[in-house]
This record gives sequence, structure tokens and C-alpha cells, in this order.
Amino acid sequence: MNALGRVPTGTDLAATTLWSSHRPCPMCAAACAFTGVGTVRWVAPDPSDAEPAPDPADVPAVWTVAANALFVAGVRDRAGPGSPTVVRARTREPEVTDLLDAVALRQWHTPDLVAVLGAVVPQVVAVAAARRRTGQGASTSASRRSR
Repeated sequence: MNALGRVPTGTDLAATTLWSSHRPCPMCAAACAFTGVGTVRWVAPDPSDAEPAPDPADVPAVWTVAANALFVAGVRDRAGPGSPTVVRARTREPEVTDLLDAVALRQWHTPDLVAVLGAVVPQVVAVAAARRRTGQGASTSASRRSR
């Protein structure tokens, strides 16, 4: 929504690919369709969705893990560890929530993305490998929406 809000009115977005960290919610998907975005791609399924979705087939699992860790860390920070999204993530994304629990809370509070991820790369790689082993990285054609 923020990216689309910055596009000048009348811009033809038919040839545009919009990348998102997570699968767009229904409101964001509708905004993409309304503004005529040609293709929408995402790095990870949205951990707050009521129904789980498979990982995009053509995105390396390390990016999916990083996106979900940052998302869940933000929710945990703002809404607490008992929020429905964090509780759901503990069931659906146990490796990701274990990663969050293992890394010092202050690590997730830096405004520098490189600093956050740089310190946890070995853990993210290990979680991505576990994700592939458990089948969470299943492919899906739903990772793309072409118009």
C-alpha cells in the first residue's frame, strides 16, 4: 500500500513487478489489481493468514525465514508473545520462533537491517535447511499473480 501510494496517478503499472516481503493481504491484493500492477511477487507466505500457504517455489528459503523472523519479531515486540499471530507462528513456524527465542531481543531492535540479519545469518541458514527438510518450502504457483 505504501509503495502504491507513492506512484503518480495515471502511471501505467502493467509491466511492473511489485515485490513484497509477504503475500499481500486481500486489501493490498485489491489495491494492486485496482492500480493495474502487472505482477505481484512475494518472499514468504504471510504468517498471520488464517490458512497457511506454501513458500514460493523460486525464492531461497533463507529469504523466507528472514522475512518471517522479522515479521514475527515486530508483532511480538508490539503486541507481546501471547498475540494470536505469535502463538500461531509457534505452531506453523516453530523453527522461526525458536530462532527469535534464541537471539537476544535487543538484536531485533536495531533500525539497521544489515546489522540485524548479519548477526543471525548462520541461524537463518540452519532454520532454512530445517524448513526444507520439514517440507515447509513446498512449491506453489500461487507465488505469482500475472495479469
